[in-house]
Amino acid sequence: MIEVIVVMTILMVATLLFSTTVASVSGQQALDRENIIAVEATRTFIERLRDENFGQIVALYNADDSDDPDGPGTAPGARFAVDGLDPGDAPDGLIGEVRLPLVEVSSAPNPVRQELRENAVDPTLGTPRDLSGDSIIDGADHTDDYTLLPIEITLRWSGKAGVRELRTFTTLCEFQWN
Repeated sequence: MIEVIVVMTILMVATLLFSTTVASVSGQQALDRENIIAVEATRTFIERLRDENFGQIVALYNADDSDDPDGPGTAPGARFAVDGLDPGDAPDGLIGEVRLPLVEVSSAPNPVRQELRENAVDPTLGTPRDLSGDSIIDGADHTDDYTLLPIEITLRWSGKAGVRELRTFTTLCEFQWN
């Protein structure tokens, strides 16, 4: 009888360990799936940026609709959707965001607009930094003459483990050969 009780106890402990392991693995698979979707979406977005006309990236992916190359409201803008990830409480349902080293400035006719400035202090984007390639870091607007463009891409979604975030930093460059 004691042997049966010992064997039953061992079987119960083994079953409990096995079920805990299976539950943990299935939860990890859901997290891995989310991570794969997020990384792939970021990689694809960076490739899309590389396919754009380099001189128009700022106008295409900033939050200002008034400077869109093909007219107001025609550019993709600073936010984008990612299929397969839950936007959670994002008001526009878009979990992706592009951030460029832009500074808001007051100017007529728009009360606020954005300019690409080399002297803007943003350690996450590595600025201040010479973006125009003239070896001078100045406070001028370089929206039309940049050769380096630091970019932050953030994905924020509601996942199996709560609110998740993936931040990716890259720098695009247009080489000019003389």
